[in-house]
Amino acid sequence: MNLPAYLFACGAMHWALPAFQFAPLAALRDRTPQAALLLAFLATATHSPLSAEPLELTLLGETELVTGTMIDGVPVRDLSGITYDPRTNTFLAVNDSAGFGAARIFEILLDYDASGITAVAPLGSHLLRDEGGQPLPDIDAEGLALGPDGKLYVSTEGRAGASLPASRDPAIWVFNEVTLQRLTALPLPEMFLPLNADGHPTSPGATNQASGVRSNLGLEALTVTSTGNTLFAANEAALLQDDSRPPFDATFNQAHNSDSRIVRFERDALGNWSVTGQRVYRAEAGTLYLFIVRRFNTVSSILSIDDNGRLLVLERGLRANNLNTGSYLIRLFEVDFNEAEATEVMHEASLLQIPSPTVLRGLTKRLVWQGDSALDNLEGMTWGRPVDGFRSLVLVSDNNNSPNQTTQFLVFRTNIPVLPDTPFLEWLRGYFSEAELLAEGLDDPLRSAFNDRVPNLLKYALGLPPDEPANSIAPMNFHVETANGIGATARLRIPDPPPPGIRYYIEWSDRLDKWFSMDLDELQDPVELPAEEGWRELAIRLPANGPGPRPVYARLRVEEQ
Repeated sequence: MNLPAYLFACGAMHWALPAFQFAPLAALRDRTPQAALLLAFLATATHSPLSAEPLELTLLGETELVTGTMIDGVPVRDLSGITYDPRTNTFLAVNDSAGFGAARIFEILLDYDASGITAVAPLGSHLLRDEGGQPLPDIDAEGLALGPDGKLYVSTEGRAGASLPASRDPAIWVFNEVTLQRLTALPLPEMFLPLNADGHPTSPGATNQASGVRSNLGLEALTVTSTGNTLFAANEAALLQDDSRPPFDATFNQAHNSDSRIVRFERDALGNWSVTGQRVYRAEAGTLYLFIVRRFNTVSSILSIDDNGRLLVLERGLRANNLNTGSYLIRLFEVDFNEAEATEVMHEASLLQIPSPTVLRGLTKRLVWQGDSALDNLEGMTWGRPVDGFRSLVLVSDNNNSPNQTTQFLVFRTNIPVLPDTPFLEWLRGYFSEAELLAEGLDDPLRSAFNDRVPNLLKYALGLPPDEPANSIAPMNFHVETANGIGATARLRIPDPPPPGIRYYIEWSDRLDKWFSMDLDELQDPVELPAEEGWRELAIRLPANGPGPRPVYARLRVEEQ
């Protein structure tokens, strides 16, 4: 049922009020469906916040591309980051090509519904390019995100042995989605840069490295919020100065927790990015198996759940033996970056040297899902297309170009509702993020975004912004005029052309106990009044309902089709 929004006017008073100010009076005298709709609005205006509901996942299916699958003459291999492009209904994946040639973006078709995955196939391969349009060779690209502005964000991990100095360091780069040319780079905190003891640049894994990301354990994870103004990135395992031991220390035959840092970047009104926070994410402790087979856990991917700091973290545990083969334990954890108890570490050069009395507290983790045995080296994670009105989650694995591995895809349905693509909601998305619409219930046509008691749907229909007070709604947009106390004319001002998906009805009554209605689209000869460009003003004569000069009440009803 589409709930209508009303605007009242009274011929005797020459003013207008939102309908729900008159709703109790109308409901007492009128038991028609319209009055019931008004009561329904009064009873259902509040919504529970989305953040109160923990994330839940239902596995829909698994599929794979075998190693050696080709597209455009190159193998589909080493996919480490993935993102969904709703404009083309395809997925984009980046490969970590360090030491194996130029970095590429692969376009992938992945079809699925509530019954499972129905198709997977590579559609194209495209080179990442520098500012001059030349291919970017030999970079260890790991994280990938598509912003709402259409730009691609790529994080590079940093590793020893890369051929170019500009490629071996960790970085977060911004690319044009069409040309795939690099546009700019985000400023990284100094503690992430590979430096020697004198503070001079060196390469990750070099014998003189004293701080910064470890080789092949750098900026593995990247995500952008739905607003496009906040970006989170995380290193795969602890920075060199944050932990004297690697995730697995063969010397001491022990595995332990590794502390990664999740960094928050925010963009200002001028488009400049800056670091505004860091929190510690502590991976699960590794496990020893007879001193030969072991499992160590690191951060593989992160994904923004909403615009309030909730993140999904993909934690990967590799169980390896001396032949460098084995299985993977995959865990998904939910964290809140804005957790009050978590320690802010953006000004801490080393987690091992935090001054007393500060106690280092990492983010609280809540296990959402875990799997083992049949899972491959899952590294990338993104939201996909809706399934049955709920957000879907897609994971992809890095096959390491090994014949013993595959490029694996997992698809989940979540419990996060997705708003449909209607003209009214598209209008609201111009003012609010998807998360704000859901969390605050602003997608409800009868909610008032500005709390001025004027429903969002009514503002949409009358061409008024939802985030500003609607003082001008009376009497400019709708009022009633009388002629010597006999008869009445409704004056209506609406956008021209009218907003898509809206129907207007003029309704009138002489005693508020019975209402008569006219569909604006069905009026034969409404009087067109002079109006400024982009607007339409009408004078609509209201029929007389009985003898005698009685006061006439009118209301505008708008419905979303």
